[in-house]
Amino acid sequence: MAEGLTGFFGKRLLSKRSFVRSVTIGTGLLMASLAFSSVFGTAVNPWKEFQQTVDMMKSASDRIQPQQAATDGETKEEAEAVRRLKVIAERYGGLHWKIAYCMTFFATLLTSNAISFFLSIAFSRLVLQEIVASGRIFAACSLLALNLFLVASTSTLLLLINTIIAYPVLWLVVPLAYLLSRASVYCMLAVFFGGGIAAWAFGNPFLQMVSFIAFLPCLGAILICTISLVAQLNRKRFHRLCCAFLFRCTGKKPLSFIVGILGGIGVVIALVCRLLQGMS
Repeated sequence: MAEGLTGFFGKRLLSKRSFVRSVTIGTGLLMASLAFSSVFGTAVNPWKEFQQTVDMMKSASDRIQPQQAATDGETKEEAEAVRRLKVIAERYGGLHWKIAYCMTFFATLLTSNAISFFLSIAFSRLVLQEIVASGRIFAACSLLALNLFLVASTSTLLLLINTIIAYPVLWLVVPLAYLLSRASVYCMLAVFFGGGIAAWAFGNPFLQMVSFIAFLPCLGAILICTISLVAQLNRKRFHRLCCAFLFRCTGKKPLSFIVGILGGIGVVIALVCRLLQGMS
């Protein structure tokens, strides 16, 4: 299996060939996720979110009474801050800014998906190579756990960034998070950790599903190790299974086999999308 991955992606983990093929696969899975989320009604609408945020900033000044703002100092400061928000909304709420925001959102989504999927494949390939070199079960479990931790950290960070970009109303919280992170390193870690948990627990199912794409190579590495362990324990039965099923499918009808595998992946993505929709 490691030789097959090397032949497809190339010998080097970080190469142009590996990057292009990883980005192609990751983008295809992203498009499939977008299609499924559109069917289930969980896709992000950046145009709508931007317009809602602009309308909220413009209508915030209507909630403050002029008489109370003239007598109360705190209310006066609040009214001045709301007035500035209204000026910003009127200045940057035009059509060209909406178009620029939507293009930035989808460009960031494609870039983050490509980076996370490429790094996940590189990590998984490195782990498989080290497992083959070590040949020990404890080392395999440790490397798989490390791979899962690295992929989860990268995916959570990118999910947090995509969630902040997808909902412009969260931009108002970014300065506060920045001030807290400047206090100490622990506050910065707490901000990222808490934001990542909130993004997975209460975030958009489509963005969660896009981040879940990066876990597929890691789960594939775990599946390969499990199959290899079973094959080592039952070599004869595994050989019969390969001869009866895998070799026959890939030898006589390789195209049907590939379409079936891709269809199975699509069904898994649809089930994950449905599950995330039910949890939100």
